[in-house]
Amino acid sequence: GVELVHNGNIQNDGSINSDNNSIVILNGSNQQQINGSAVNATTFGQLVQDNTNGVSINTNVDVKTSHTFTNGFFQLNNNNFTLDNGATYSGNNTTNKFYVTNGSGSLIQSNVGNSDVIYPVAQSASSADYSPLTINNNGTADNFGVRVAAGQYDSYDANGNGIGSPDGNDRVQKTWVLNEATTGGSDLTATAEWQNTDE
Repeated sequence: GVELVHNGNIQNDGSINSDNNSIVILNGSNQQQINGSAVNATTFGQLVQDNTNGVSINTNVDVKTSHTFTNGFFQLNNNNFTLDNGATYSGNNTTNKFYVTNGSGSLIQSNVGNSDVIYPVAQSASSADYSPLTINNNGTADNFGVRVAAGQYDSYDANGNGIGSPDGNDRVQKTWVLNEATTGGSDLTATAEWQNTDE
């Protein structure tokens, strides 16, 4: 594997598929973006972010081995960020180092089984929006994606988006959208957390 330290944006219009031992360190001073028009996801072995202004993705991203939060949040926009089977994240906190699901993109963790798996997500880069979800799957192991959005609604569309206006009557003002890769076979327990200001 190789180590690449990069302080700019990444553009993938072809193929980026690093091996498990390759390390990419994003340490710019301005927010860095991972962009691209490639059909396949941009794939890193080990991804380290050390940028206080965060990293934002505009294409699907996979990580094979590890994602390390040294500084900054990780913003998904309308794209998925996938931790492959056996891949982990570390260094996250509740203040400014977490996954921001500000669009339709989800944090996907692979091969989730009967142990607690935490999704450290927030709807924005503010710590006031930090709303993690913990799931435990006592059924067939599967890949699960999670995102959190503002508000709670009486009805939702097929993509988990609220229809109409949020219902603010005695409800936590958050919606967690959870998707599985293979329908059926799961036996989930989900535990959501939120801030007092969401009540």
